[in-house]
Amino acid sequence: MIVIRDSQMMLLAQAEWPAFAARMVPRLRQHFPNVCESIGDPELTDIIIVGLQRAGAYGFNKRRDLSRFINLMFIFGHQFDHTEYWARTILTADLAAAQKANQLYAEGMDHEATGTGLSKVIPEGSGN
Repeated sequence: MIVIRDSQMMLLAQAEWPAFAARMVPRLRQHFPNVCESIGDPELTDIIIVGLQRAGAYGFNKRRDLSRFINLMFIFGHQFDHTEYWARTILTADLAAAQKANQLYAEGMDHEATGTGLSKVIPEGSGN
């Protein structure tokens, strides 16, 4: 029986990050034009990669969860996981990664609906 450790799975996932970031760039430009207009593609890719690293540190490894984390970065700021109390509370809770991701996104959408975000929300179901 072959055993793949979490650290090994993370390395495999990291190998896919450049391709994931390349798919995210046009999507972010479409949905967050005001935030992205002054950022070149290489810098935007770097921001996405940093976001993926931070999301991975919270245990997020599914594309949907990673995409949502990146979306929240562009709604609330690139350090939202440190600057937003509600985000820190969820991310430090003793929950499974999937629960954290779902709660984080739901809470973020609630805050965005009240006008506390920096940009408009990406409609649920628009391409990943």
